[in-house]
Amino acid sequence: MIRSTNIPKMTKIEIEKFRSHMRDVMTGNVSEKEAERIAKNQKSIETTYKEFIKANGGKNPILGF
Repeated sequence: MIRSTNIPKMTKIEIEKFRSHMRDVMTGNVSEKEAERIAKNQKSIETTYKEFIKANGGKNPILGF
């Protein structure tokens, strides 16, 4: 069963802004400052993932392998 959430619905303008931003990020059409922030965030995610896998004996308990 899918549970309902309290997350408010996005307006059409919010959806268009989100899609536009995602399109810019995916095509690399972002400012240098934004690109640095994205790279820093990606590095942090990779580091956390590696530590998580290392702490669990090289396996990912969330995915079951």
